[in-house]
Amino acid sequence: MKLAVYLFLGFITMVLLVTAIDAKTITVDDDLSECPSANFTSIQVAINNSADGDSILIYNGTYRENVVVNKMLNLTGIGMPVIDGMKNGNVINIVSNDCIIDNFKMTNGSYSDWDGGAVYINSQNNIIKNNTISYNRDTAGILIGRRNNSIYCNNIVSNVEGIHIFDTYGYDGEANIICSNNISRNGRGIYLETGKYNEIYSNNISDNSYAGLDLWDANNNNIYGNIISSNTENGFYIWNSRGNKIYSNEISGSKKGLTMWISCGSNTIYSNIISNNEEGIYIYDRDYPSNNNLIYHNDFIENAANNAYDECTNQWFNASLEEGNYYDDYEEKYPDATEINGIWDIPYAITGGDIQDLYPLIVPYIKKGIFDTGEGSYPSIKGTHNGTIVPTENITVHKLFTYSCTGTGGHTEQVRIWNNSGWDVTANWTGYQGDLDSISFPLSFSLLAGETYYYTIRTGSYPQIHHTNSLSTPAGVITCTEFIDANGKKYWDWIPAIKLD
Repeated sequence: MKLAVYLFLGFITMVLLVTAIDAKTITVDDDLSECPSANFTSIQVAINNSADGDSILIYNGTYRENVVVNKMLNLTGIGMPVIDGMKNGNVINIVSNDCIIDNFKMTNGSYSDWDGGAVYINSQNNIIKNNTISYNRDTAGILIGRRNNSIYCNNIVSNVEGIHIFDTYGYDGEANIICSNNISRNGRGIYLETGKYNEIYSNNISDNSYAGLDLWDANNNNIYGNIISSNTENGFYIWNSRGNKIYSNEISGSKKGLTMWISCGSNTIYSNIISNNEEGIYIYDRDYPSNNNLIYHNDFIENAANNAYDECTNQWFNASLEEGNYYDDYEEKYPDATEINGIWDIPYAITGGDIQDLYPLIVPYIKKGIFDTGEGSYPSIKGTHNGTIVPTENITVHKLFTYSCTGTGGHTEQVRIWNNSGWDVTANWTGYQGDLDSISFPLSFSLLAGETYYYTIRTGSYPQIHHTNSLSTPAGVITCTEFIDANGKKYWDWIPAIKLD
């Protein structure tokens, strides 16, 4: 039996090695101007002439095609080429597993039967990253009907839905990762229709007309670290959905920050900042009640009509911690209340029924941090820093600032930050213009408290250095795993002096 297993494993290894050896790179250029020696001028023709494991490089230009990816391929755009679906169905239809679609502009997709999406993913284990998906007027930017796909660092604008996850022909849209995308000016930003076990985090979801995030019969999803702002009707809309964890989000600037309606239960909503909406959290409909949801450690700030409205039966505090939520209108409502160990002694009455928060917090629960190592010292030399960052507070990151040594540029040329889930962002220095000491990321993102992130920072001049292998800051810990200087010498105790904010 063991011999048979060893022979089988050896056969599989041989197949994988042969596939890797046979894999080739194919080039495509629509007018042969960027790459005169390109193999093809059409993406689809290149796919038709490829094999599993091949990479296809598509040079800048406009490709008016409806592309079907039916092999395991890596499609990479050089110079952000445009794929124009001509309003004739999907722009890209991915039917094979384990594909990568990277660095394209995709537009003019249209609805086609049930398979409506500029990018339609009818397979699993695919990566869609660094694309701009826009102006697909009667369909979704990305439609996902299968599992284990990763969607990150895309700009998804002006579609019917930005990202739509649903049950396609009996295959649940589950266990997908949606992170660090900019999703704006769509009808719905992210629409989970029966999707489950998905991870949705660190996205900017703004200016969508109906809802930033819409859960429709969607269960057991984790949704955290998103900035959900200025969505016209609902920041977050939940219908007939259960077992979801919604935490560490910023929900602001909508008619209703978070709406829950029709038989929602066992959802946990905690550690969110819910501010500047007409209604903060709005739970309604006694005929089909949404009961047994747990709501605690949220900060309700400047919601015009109500911070909290609940017609049903939910728990607005954590009983084991004996802690509830922060309400900025508490002192106005209860001027005679007394503080007891950080909790007000009079319960906060939730508008809409007879529910109370028994342990209202005296001060906001959420602390938003800036990850700042502070100034470092000499000696210094340019090189490449590698290490980890573990925040103790949620950090919203727009740019990286580098402290410079006196009389030098002290800038960072390139920074990369990533984690073990496949999320990965890179930013590059734009040269001697503007703020020389800072690099702006293409899309802002959140670093979440308690998570481990890895960084590579390549300096082109002389940053200040912390000569230690681990440094604690008010917002977390940064370590050095290796620094390689410009002469190739290695160190394990050089941390660049930086600020992420």
